[in-house]
Amino acid sequence: METPNKRYVISTEESERIRILKIWFTVMVIFIHSYAEEVHFSGENVVLQVPLWLASVEYIISQIISRCAVPGYFFISAVLLYKKEFTWVENIKKKLKSLLIPYLIFNTAWILIFFVAQHFAVFSPFFSRGYKIISNWGIAEFANAYLGFLDDQYPFPICQQLWFLRDLMVLNILAIVIKRLIDRFPKVVLAVLLLMIILNVHTHLFFLNESALIYFCLGYYFVKYSIKFNDVEKIKGSYIIIAYIFAIVLDFLTKDAAIHYLFHSITIFIGLIFFYRFTTKIPEGNMHKGLMYVAKYSFSIYLFHECNETVLRKALTKLLPQTALCQTVLYFGIPVVIFCLCLLLSVVLDKYFHRIYLVLVGNRSR
Repeated sequence: METPNKRYVISTEESERIRILKIWFTVMVIFIHSYAEEVHFSGENVVLQVPLWLASVEYIISQIISRCAVPGYFFISAVLLYKKEFTWVENIKKKLKSLLIPYLIFNTAWILIFFVAQHFAVFSPFFSRGYKIISNWGIAEFANAYLGFLDDQYPFPICQQLWFLRDLMVLNILAIVIKRLIDRFPKVVLAVLLLMIILNVHTHLFFLNESALIYFCLGYYFVKYSIKFNDVEKIKGSYIIIAYIFAIVLDFLTKDAAIHYLFHSITIFIGLIFFYRFTTKIPEGNMHKGLMYVAKYSFSIYLFHECNETVLRKALTKLLPQTALCQTVLYFGIPVVIFCLCLLLSVVLDKYFHRIYLVLVGNRSR
């Protein structure tokens, strides 16, 4: 039995703020996938004609500010895991339902959609993404479509956003090992994590992205040393704002420099503090009820968004002219449309096909 620090309790306020954070993280991930310098069709690549000012705005929003979202997911996942007692077998049984089943379902569904669409000339240009025709796939292509580690140029499963579930599953398999290593060598492990950030070390150990490993480990440190989420309130808001703006500027100015990864990691860390600090407790009322209602669908929106966003981007790129106005509308408009459509789809499935919905989201009740 692995017993964490039993003093660690997440208050109701902290829990609500974490749920709201997950909404912001989901929106950020959608904006990450809205960023594109070119759009890939079967047989051609369309380079987007984006003015410099818009390209800079898109880079700052999608490649700097929004990049704290997935590390935040890993961090929160670790805190929620380690705050309670668990055995390896019990935890893995839960994760098979909550992670592996959605992972297999969505990747399989997307392979089938690609397979069907590629047999119709009107749809096939929108279902390419550099893949060979699925009817010509061999074992290696199918394995890579599920695992996403055989192709160094594209280390993602076919349903791209699900690399998060893949890495989280691996981290849960290793969770007890990670805990014991940190318990026995807390300073050494922390030093190794910091060196990974400073030296820009890419792990790909057991398919793991380095940020997944780093922030999952930091989540356990959070529990081990009884650091409370609301301890962030002790930091003056003005200091956090100034530090975050300064970090974003440095991140942007050093984007082509060798030292960029260090500044980018600092920006992510400060960004997580910033977004929690200013995700204040929402007063009781319609806004609070609305956010709590949407929050229970944040995971399903995450699951549904990327594939639909990619197809919509390709369709609108074909239909609309390459003007600054169109590119601005597409960049900001597509994430809004996708978020609303995925929320609507989630609500409909939950209401009318509740059992199917529960299977799709890994038996999450909220």
